[in-house]
Amino acid sequence: MRTADFDNCEPEQVVELRQTIANLVISLIEENSAEAIVIAREVKDTLDKKALYRVMTECYEAQQSSKKSTGFNRLVEEDKELREAVYSVGFSFYTILARLYDIDPTIAKKELQITELQQKAFKFFKKNSMTIEILKNDNLQKIHFRVKNKNVLREELKEKLKWNVDRTSPSTKVRDFMDWTKAILKDIQYQKKVLSNPFTILLTRFWLIWNHCATLTAVILNILMLIGIESSDTPTTLKPHPWIPALEVNFRTCAAYSSGSDEMRQKKTEDEEEFSDTDSDGDKLSVSLFSIPTLYYIIFFFSALAGTFYRPYFFAFHLLNIVNNNQLLQGVIQAVTMNGLSLIWVSVLGIAIMYLFSVIAFAQFRHAFPGPNNLMFCRDLHQCFISVLRFGLIGDLFDNLVPEDAAGEKRSFDSFLPVAIFHIAFFILITTVGLNIIFGIIVDTFSELRNMKWTAEVDMRDNCFICSRNSYDFEHHGMGFDYHVRQEHNMWAYIFFFIHLEDTARNDYTSLDLHVYKLLAEEKYDFFPLNRALCLSAKDEDSTDSKIDELLHYVKNLVSHQKKEVRIFVRYTIKHKHSRGGAQTLGGAEQAEEVAAPGDGRRRRSRHNRESSCEDEDNFLSIPRVASYRQLNQEAKDRQATSSRNSEDDYKLTMSKEDKRPPLSNISAFLMNIDEDGEPRRRPGAGQRAAPRNEDQP
Repeated sequence: MRTADFDNCEPEQVVELRQTIANLVISLIEENSAEAIVIAREVKDTLDKKALYRVMTECYEAQQSSKKSTGFNRLVEEDKELREAVYSVGFSFYTILARLYDIDPTIAKKELQITELQQKAFKFFKKNSMTIEILKNDNLQKIHFRVKNKNVLREELKEKLKWNVDRTSPSTKVRDFMDWTKAILKDIQYQKKVLSNPFTILLTRFWLIWNHCATLTAVILNILMLIGIESSDTPTTLKPHPWIPALEVNFRTCAAYSSGSDEMRQKKTEDEEEFSDTDSDGDKLSVSLFSIPTLYYIIFFFSALAGTFYRPYFFAFHLLNIVNNNQLLQGVIQAVTMNGLSLIWVSVLGIAIMYLFSVIAFAQFRHAFPGPNNLMFCRDLHQCFISVLRFGLIGDLFDNLVPEDAAGEKRSFDSFLPVAIFHIAFFILITTVGLNIIFGIIVDTFSELRNMKWTAEVDMRDNCFICSRNSYDFEHHGMGFDYHVRQEHNMWAYIFFFIHLEDTARNDYTSLDLHVYKLLAEEKYDFFPLNRALCLSAKDEDSTDSKIDELLHYVKNLVSHQKKEVRIFVRYTIKHKHSRGGAQTLGGAEQAEEVAAPGDGRRRRSRHNRESSCEDEDNFLSIPRVASYRQLNQEAKDRQATSSRNSEDDYKLTMSKEDKRPPLSNISAFLMNIDEDGEPRRRPGAGQRAAPRNEDQP
């Protein structure tokens, strides 16, 4: 790698050798596991960073085509395969340098003096590459990879994914994101086939401009129809303006493209269906032949033909194209079509109820229909049904359906009562309930769409799409939330990485590439770093360790304090026990020895008291001071079974059956009145005289 010139070697051999060296180094330093990071640091300390920069810069210079290039650069310019191989070598060496910076960000300051050309080469390769973070064996890994073409991911696809992905939970979001990714990968493959034709390249790259031109042409044509079309003597014969045909032909071209280009971009071909391993229902972008978008573009195309060659009236249909370029209008259409099935079934129910009313009207009130004068026909059932359907929905049925007798006089109340009941029932069931149900469904759909949009906005603003961590963590412990979602966990970078896996041969996969490829083949998405990020790893570890250390410190202090209190309490109890019953526990011989040698007796008694105190203190400390909740509950149940008395005295801390102690809750009261030696505290002013101090005592 340090060798600048290779004598008697072909350029292809030199490039292949450098690529092999780069692959070997990448395999040694790419992972972050505990064992691999040790090797990576050793390799980092051993590698010649200047040689890495030199090779990367040479590849960058070979990529910059110039007519004045000579030597190796000239060969690279003429040979496209060699040019691509050199480009790959440059990216491989950039990957090594980027990984070394991940291991030690201070390399450039410590060891290197980078020239301006080397900085330019590094920025060039960085601009054409991306990074992602994945999870492997519970270790966060960072992958640097090359992006050949960032334009394959169109902006309209990004908008669709961003606003329509399911954000219910982090796992649901990742799984729906992968469904969208599969559809986008298929769309990119189809785009490659479409872009293989130069003519389709011109159309597809400027499809948005063509679409706007089609809408603008439709508006112009309809304005000219308003101005230029005149009626002749025959009302049905219309004369087009002489300048309309030229614009009609132009519009026909735009309309034909607009109808055909979207079908080319969205329709799934038979080859793709054979290639797909999943059901077509999971494809977010596929459009079947018998779908509303396909039907719309077919009508769009034939309306252009009919408007050009038959009558210009058909151009009025093309004004609906304004919906394609307006998100607000698309939301309005979606509010109606989102729950379209519910609306259809409610409408069917309403028509069935109106048919029942038309049957009743035909059977009982057909003579009450005014007839042809008011366009309310009821000679047969289908006429009666159409009349009830038309006048019932508009509301004129109640004014016109008024029965009269043969003499033209109003009928009596008894004959009017059934008509009134008919009107009221029709008004309640159709006008009030039925129409309000339809309006309610549409209004609820608007509200649901608004909530979905609000949820998406809040999630994009406050949470990372990949790891689902809150923006607060990155603002306080990282380089900022915006930097994180753009550089570290860029959702589009993951899609480009999947494209990179498809474009790379399996033999050229790195260890991390192969790991992700295997999980994708099994439709497992465990490599997504949910709730984890490299920039927060130190923070998470420090937080956990500090909490454990703090808890351990509190426990140690508590145990030490309680042990000290127990020692004082035991010393006090034993000392006063012996002081009260000392005469009974001592034998006669011992009393005689005490009389004969009071000093020696006091020493033996004090030694005996200390031994008993230590033994009792050890026995006391060997008993658990505070039982667990399970033990307390079990003891409470046992005491309740043996005795009906259940009070706070049952929880007193005892040493043995023979020697009962005060409860722990009263220890503090004892400790307030004794000192550390177990002696009662002397209160000034109690009337006690202090014992005179013996000067001979130390």
